[in-house]
Amino acid sequence: MIETLAERIAIQLKSINPHETKSVPTMKFGLILIINMLLIITISLTISLMIGTFQGTLLTLAGFLVLRQFSGGFHYSSSVYCTMTSIVGAVFIPLITLPNDFVTPIIIITLVLVALFAPQDMEMQSRLFKQNQTLLLKIISITIVSSLFFIESETLVKTFFVQALTLIPLKGGGKDEK
Repeated sequence: MIETLAERIAIQLKSINPHETKSVPTMKFGLILIINMLLIITISLTISLMIGTFQGTLLTLAGFLVLRQFSGGFHYSSSVYCTMTSIVGAVFIPLITLPNDFVTPIIIITLVLVALFAPQDMEMQSRLFKQNQTLLLKIISITIVSSLFFIESETLVKTFFVQALTLIPLKGGGKDEK
């Protein structure tokens, strides 16, 4: 659905200005990212307004986006799965309450996961990625997670933990085999 809409828009844009636009596949890829992001933000924040967790959902979306920009993570082969999973996570993470005794261990586990696996699958995800910047991205990711010891935000602890779980390489992964 999202892919079809993005392709139609890309074809239309190409037909309007064929000489000054990128290729249809390139525009389609960018449009898929934009449409997904708009859907995730709009639907998540709308639901959160209805259930009273707007600030928590906004913080979850922002935290996930920031850490993911530097650490990377799992990619679904379908944008629909990505959109649905992101919405569910953004809406439900603020609803989960952690016992106080769990916060520090979860931060430590998150730090270990980021230190072991970040950055992951960054080639197509971030304009920041260059092959020789892997160590820098890892250090930035660790620094972001380490900030949890000072920020004291349970929502960000849960958000960063979920994002760190997406770094664990799974056999087969979510990408299409080539």
